[in-house]
This record gives sequence, structure tokens and C-alpha cells, in this order.
Amino acid sequence: MSNVSPTNAVVSLDRYRLAVTRNRESARRAGAEDFSGSQLDAAIMREIHAQR
Repeated sequence: MSNVSPTNAVVSLDRYRLAVTRNRESARRAGAEDFSGSQLDAAIMREIHAQR
């Protein structure tokens, strides 16, 4: 992350946490107990990019 102000970094972290929570809940609802870390990471990145 280049040229990210502290405020933007905090906002990004909040969005990241929200995305993690949302995707974990979605995965649980879908019964995906084997939802791997890489799948979760990909879902989080999609969520973050969608919010930009």
C-alpha cells in the first residue's frame, strides 16, 4: 500500500474486518466448513475492490 494516509488505512482495515465477518457468515450459511484461507482471502479482496 503506497501513499495511504493513516485515516485511509483505518477505513480500509474496518472494511477488511467487515468483509471477513460477512464472508465467514456467508460461508457458514452455505455450509462451507472447508472454506479455505485462500478462498476467504479472494472473497475479501473482491469485497474490498467492490467498495472502491
